[in-house]
Amino acid sequence: MLSYLVNVEKLKVYPDSLIYYKGKKYSVSHKYIGQNVQAKQTDNILYIYHNKELVSTHEIDSKIINYDPEHYKKMLQATMPYKDEVDIEKYAAENLKRFDNLLEVK
Repeated sequence: MLSYLVNVEKLKVYPDSLIYYKGKKYSVSHKYIGQNVQAKQTDNILYIYHNKELVSTHEIDSKIINYDPEHYKKMLQATMPYKDEVDIEKYAAENLKRFDNLLEVK
């Protein structure tokens, strides 16, 4: 399916599990860190593919950093294996709220 798409951008996944697209950051699963993915925007949705497989979608909005909460939690679990699931949930929720508050485009 990916071969039929026009205007697909090849992007690198950085250590924070984010790609950079049109000045903003969007998350993918931490398992893609260091790899290349392809991004295609259709209307107001960003579709992110890895090896022709759709791995993430994000609505395009005014936020500078756009983490899918599940991507962020999984990344935290991978980097802090000593934390239990309840702590990860709490930590993720707090940090994502801070991101939204600090980085909101006004």
